[in-house]
Amino acid sequence: MDRILQEILAVSRKLEGMDNAMVALTAETRSMRLDIAGFQSQISGLDQRVATVETQVASWTERDLELLHLRSKLTDLEDRSRRNNVRLLGFPEGVEGADIFSYLRDILPKLTDITFDPPLEFQRAHRLGPKRQDGNGCPSNYSLHATTFAGLQLLQTARTQGPLRSGNLEIRISADFSKETAERRKAFLSFRTQLRRLDVKFGLFEPARMWITKNGKSQIFYNPEDLRAFLEGLQDQTQSMEMTAQTPQDTQSIPSGTGHPAPTSEPELSHTLSKVPDPPQWIAMEKLLLSANEGLGGPYRDDLPSANSVNPILKATQAAWRRAHSLLGVHPLLHDQAPLWRNGGLRIGGEVLNWPQWKRAGIHTLSQILENDTL
Repeated sequence: MDRILQEILAVSRKLEGMDNAMVALTAETRSMRLDIAGFQSQISGLDQRVATVETQVASWTERDLELLHLRSKLTDLEDRSRRNNVRLLGFPEGVEGADIFSYLRDILPKLTDITFDPPLEFQRAHRLGPKRQDGNGCPSNYSLHATTFAGLQLLQTARTQGPLRSGNLEIRISADFSKETAERRKAFLSFRTQLRRLDVKFGLFEPARMWITKNGKSQIFYNPEDLRAFLEGLQDQTQSMEMTAQTPQDTQSIPSGTGHPAPTSEPELSHTLSKVPDPPQWIAMEKLLLSANEGLGGPYRDDLPSANSVNPILKATQAAWRRAHSLLGVHPLLHDQAPLWRNGGLRIGGEVLNWPQWKRAGIHTLSQILENDTL
């Protein structure tokens, strides 16, 4: 009886310990619930803030696009307002004296060899940049705003005659563009050497558009970065084609129009093939091709009707030869003097194709020839 009481007391003490543990666990659970509730509140606040930021970013993106559009329109309007402007480059420092209008009105007809009737009038004329006081002899540049017809005459003269000369003067006349347009034109012109090297016809049109023509296809670029990306792709394509053209060919095509060359003697063929090792992995291929050749009753003929061949090996071999010869650039028709030699070598007139040559051409197995759609 005492033993039972002791066991009951022990169980009671264990239950009391479990009750205390449950109380502590309940308190910790309640604390965790409070923490989770706080985290949920913070996450909800973060979600709201993220949504607000996304809305602001979307509005900023729209504003950026709108600003870019407005900037483009302003640049276009500035270029249009400068259409009657002409830049004169190369005048000696201080040559204009105190009256730049009188000097330009007197010197421009002499430089351009144009008789202006009525006389050339300017709405505005001024030098570009500050006046130099060091007397280093650097040329001065002027900008003038003339009447429309006179301005066009000056530009046309500059384009057809190049630099204008009168005495010791050598003056260049160019159109006047905004800073953004001038920078784009300069960036476009920096690609001239690369365009000539890639044999691309090009022309720079006003205000800043590069027109190129390659292989009869024309494109217009408004952004120099787009032209840079296009030329990089074109250069990679050209280099790839050059590397392909410089790759030595393992075989030579049978000249067209000469018929089938005279067969090469068997000793010479054996000597040619003896220079090539016999890899074990090609033995099965050799047996397959030889069995196909024997099944055809003699030398392989590509012109045999495939519908009459009930042996799938023969059909596969015919397809393999057609595709391989198309890849290697060899005459596709195999005549009667085209027996199969060891290593899967095939004599076509005076030429010998063997599996090592096929491997160097990227052909390793018959299944690759049949399954590779690129061949």
